[in-house]
Amino acid sequence: MKGMLTLPPKELRLKLGLTQSDFWSPVGISQSGGSRYESGRKLPAATSALLHLVHIEGLNINQLNGDDFRVGKHLRETNPAGYAVIVAKVGHAF
Repeated sequence: MKGMLTLPPKELRLKLGLTQSDFWSPVGISQSGGSRYESGRKLPAATSALLHLVHIEGLNINQLNGDDFRVGKHLRETNPAGYAVIVAKVGHAF
């Protein structure tokens, strides 16, 4: 599935040189919870997607709000060409 981690979270964390706290806290997961995922607990798809957005795409999810998504959706529906230009410039869809 697009937008999901392509490698285990521990491997990504180590590649990024982050502590467990620094890796997991931006997606709302405690260090101990992250440790359990790194030890083999099944990683939910939504968590994988969030980790991808934060650590691969560089998205700060703390700065987003519902209006960001509503505006992106409205632009995509009412001006597909303009939306495509913006997506091409920023590198990902809303």
